Amino acid sequence: MSHVEGGAAKAVAEARKIAGVTQKELARRANVSIGLVRSVEQGRVAATPAFLGAVSKALRVPVSELNGQPFPPAEADSGVHSAISFLRTELAAYDIDCAVSGDLRPIDQIGVDVAQVCQYRRNASFHRLSDALPPLLKEVRAVVHRTVGIERDHALALLCELYYSTHSLAHKLGYADLAALAIDRMGWAAAEADNPLWTATAHFHRAALLTSGGDWAAALSFLERCRTSIEPRLSTGKRPDLIAWGGLHLQSGLAASRAGRRDIADAHLLLISSE
Repeated sequence: MSHVEGGAAKAVAEARKIAGVTQKELARRANVSIGLVRSVEQGRVAATPAFLGAVSKALRVPVSELNGQPFPPAEADSGVHSAISFLRTELAAYDIDCAVSGDLRPIDQIGVDVAQVCQYRRNASFHRLSDALPPLLKEVRAVVHRTVGIERDHALALLCELYYSTHSLAHKLGYADLAALAIDRMGWAAAEADNPLWTATAHFHRAALLTSGGDWAAALSFLERCRTSIEPRLSTGKRPDLIAWGGLHLQSGLAASRAGRRDIADAHLLLISSE
């Protein structure tokens, strides 16, 4: 059992005892078996996201608290964590122009560096990601606020990529609040650019936050609204729209599954497989 899993097992037991709840009562409130509660607390079974979401809702304790987030940095990771303060400030300043030294680089040149950041994210090269994100976020934010039209839309799409990478880094390090804020900022940039693919991506991750927090009904309702906004675009036959639509149905299936609604979950998965 990993340190994170062991910490979650202990945190679940402690939160339950603080609430004055027995294992049997927690199982009833969380709609899981008492055997699962016992197995998790004893460290014999991993605490899955679905389990933690259900316990979080039952005990009114944040999932991040049950996970022991943010995760304490190992000595080798201290440099990665040091970027968090800047990223937090940058996400707070998203709609404010900023001072940058020298002339702004051409958007295509900046795009090459953003593509490299995406590669760092895919390779889980978090040390390189934490070094590259701060200056690029500030530079692209400046471009967004000093351009118009197609160039601004291009810069906003690059900003979505950077916010997505910020979310990945924050999530990896256990900064759940920062990861959620990065998704919110991605949604803002996508809406500013009227970019349906990035909008759907933001919706997907927002629904994931609702699902992991145990609010499955809200997740399903939110996803239904999101799909309604993108389905009229499918008639154009654009692949990005179809991918986004499929992702939203997949998230709906997951939320329905965790809510114990197998019929709804199967219906969403059947729709995806038929495309």
